[in-house]
Amino acid sequence: MSLHPSKIKFDSEIEIDPGMHIVLTVRPPYPFRGDCLVVKRISRGFVIDRIVVGLSFQTFEPIPAEVFTDKAQIRTSLKVCRPTDDFTLTVTNISKEPARFKATMYGTEYREESARTGPGCSDGSKE
Repeated sequence: MSLHPSKIKFDSEIEIDPGMHIVLTVRPPYPFRGDCLVVKRISRGFVIDRIVVGLSFQTFEPIPAEVFTDKAQIRTSLKVCRPTDDFTLTVTNISKEPARFKATMYGTEYREESARTGPGCSDGSKE
């Protein structure tokens, strides 16, 4: 198993009206453990209602999105999200204006190392 720095991007792609919430779901291609959420400046008028990995709630109370700035570098210790699981953020616009939500979860990707059989394209078998 090899570890690689990775990220998952969340984007509402539309403006969310004040008081409304949206559920953003991503499925990573490899097992992924998120450890640092960074919310884009345009999305600071939101609260993070929930972070869910698979079926496990990772947060239990709303957290203001403005806490997750790139300068804050708040570290989290989330469960590993497998490619068959959803990685979900539920957010609510608490500002007075419609706004788009954008954030990036930085973390670690876990990949199986491929078997190496030597130079070339041989599978190592003798014909």
